[in-house]
Amino acid sequence: MAEKLRLTREQLASVSKDPVIINQLEKLIAIANAAGSLVFTIKNQAGSADIDDTYTRYTGGGGDTLTLPLSTGSGYVYIVKHTGAAGAVTVAASGGALIDGAASINLAVNAVTRLVDGAAGEWDVL
Repeated sequence: MAEKLRLTREQLASVSKDPVIINQLEKLIAIANAAGSLVFTIKNQAGSADIDDTYTRYTGGGGDTLTLPLSTGSGYVYIVKHTGAAGAVTVAASGGALIDGAASINLAVNAVTRLVDGAAGEWDVL
């Protein structure tokens, strides 16, 4: 049997101070513990596009840009994986926001990144 995920409200509060987000995280944890896994909205993307789903699989040949939504400090987590055949894909922040201090990051083939909307104007790579 899989181990249950246990986080205190204090640990959840380290992700966000917003009680609505904490409540949503608690619900996700409850679902994960009941079902044994989390369910993400998945988008397969072959070219440049805005990231609007929690899990984006880049299937293109590189040279494209995937743009994150405006960073507001929501605590939302986005996952991007490069499953294409060749060439790096750029993951860019929008609205002047930064990703760990940079305007964008590059993902090589088979690389994955997890980004959290940590604060207004700031994306954090986990």
